[in-house]
Amino acid sequence: MNMDLSIRDLIKSMEWKHSDKEGLIDLWMSAAIKAPPEQKGIPFFRAMVDAAELNDDFRAEMANPFKGGARDDARTLFVWAQGKGVNPANPKYTTLGSIMYPTLFSFGVEQARLTAALIVKYKLIVDPGERRLFTARFQVPVQVPVTGEDSAASDLAVGPDFSWSGSNDALQLQKLFHPDPLDWDVGFLTRAITASSGVCRIEINGAPGGTGFLISPDLVVTNYHVLGKTDAEIDATAPNVKLRFGALTNEAAQEDEGQLAALDAASPVLSRSPVEKHDFVVLRTDTSKCKGTKPVTLQKTAPAQDSNLSVIHHSGGQAMRLQFSPSGVSTVMEPQGKLQYASRTTGGSSGSPCFNDDFAVIAIHHAARSKLWGVAGEGILISALYEDEQVKQYLDGGE
Repeated sequence: MNMDLSIRDLIKSMEWKHSDKEGLIDLWMSAAIKAPPEQKGIPFFRAMVDAAELNDDFRAEMANPFKGGARDDARTLFVWAQGKGVNPANPKYTTLGSIMYPTLFSFGVEQARLTAALIVKYKLIVDPGERRLFTARFQVPVQVPVTGEDSAASDLAVGPDFSWSGSNDALQLQKLFHPDPLDWDVGFLTRAITASSGVCRIEINGAPGGTGFLISPDLVVTNYHVLGKTDAEIDATAPNVKLRFGALTNEAAQEDEGQLAALDAASPVLSRSPVEKHDFVVLRTDTSKCKGTKPVTLQKTAPAQDSNLSVIHHSGGQAMRLQFSPSGVSTVMEPQGKLQYASRTTGGSSGSPCFNDDFAVIAIHHAARSKLWGVAGEGILISALYEDEQVKQYLDGGE
């Protein structure tokens, strides 16, 4: 383990934004008040301590600190756990992280998403390997680094070829290097986690093939070219496709496995549009056994030029990544049903959803090319789905 990194992470775990701390205390207080009668109040907080992986000394310290006021008891537990730093019973976690982790499986989905966001933001999992497993299991999008293996490669060529219509002026593109909101805004990260519950990795014969996303409980969209070059290839590939979702709140799922869904055996493909048109395929599936999945929100209208754009993706089959591009929307081509955008690094894998600031999907990422300043990307506007008679009946209540 890189000790310098660990020390920085520990310091970060101690320096909470006031609103984030109060938000977590409010969450615990509310859960204690709403618990069943026999678990309300003091028993609720004792149960949180009992569920955590703590040593005997820590348990002794917390044997009788609670007084019966839900807010005060929540604050007592937070202050104590935060002050203990790394957990000696499990040095991969901070003590606060060890208290929070079990609540992911006892709280509701929305509360679990906020909890996961706080664990990631404040690096309450100290060990990098354990943190990677956590983000993979709970579909927490991690930042794409600006340097290293995820940086824009000089020979990057993903998806169909396209002509870049945006600027190549380095000065104009400096906006791409603004700080990522993941560094400071837990609300942004929570919305990203919510959106990511509808994002999956497309696997073909067990190998990563691209990214897809739910547009209804049983329909997934990805790029046409992810499954093949022709209709015949797509039909032959479909039986070998699996969709891998995250496992937020599903305690039985393995951390590095998530939840798998197969395509409908009888009719796996609802609709398709070839590469030369809109490059998408809509797949039938069944996510009823995948706990915590949720269709994404779609934005039918095109975004404004220079608006922000975020891409959530499984690039190269890795854990879920989020690429935030401030003012990244470069060109909107509504007649062609396409959108072009700029990013600092590899902007996503084929079929990735492109989100606006409200985490509504505005486009389907389908191609990327390297530039001297970063990566030029192209996506298919979501309006293309509404133009498909077979698909639009399932969107927004059939509007």
